[in-house]
Amino acid sequence: MSQRVSENIIICVDVSRSMYRKDYIPNRLESCIKALQILVSTRLQKDPSTSFAIITISDNPKLVLDFNSNEDIIIKNLNNIEFGGRSTLGDTLALGIQKQIGELRKISAKVPRILIISDG
Repeated sequence: MSQRVSENIIICVDVSRSMYRKDYIPNRLESCIKALQILVSTRLQKDPSTSFAIITISDNPKLVLDFNSNEDIIIKNLNNIEFGGRSTLGDTLALGIQKQIGELRKISAKVPRILIISDG
């Protein structure tokens, strides 16, 4: 049986106005957040040492949550994400990569991942 390696997962969430479209009920952003809640819960059940960070994709990318393994805190921060701004993926990825490099320098054995949630 192979052993699962812990991960540092940065979730980059698009909060631009287009994510407010209601082609998914109730809207794109909330549909994505529900899926992310399932991902976080499932992943932490399999490996409680996995850490998640959250960054919003907007004209002013924001680190909403630094790396954390507490499911309640992660879900609360996902639920508090608000719409605003334009989608600027490049700046958001730069912030995500910067966070991952900072974690790698701590001699962490966790696998770095960046998950992008966007409608384009």
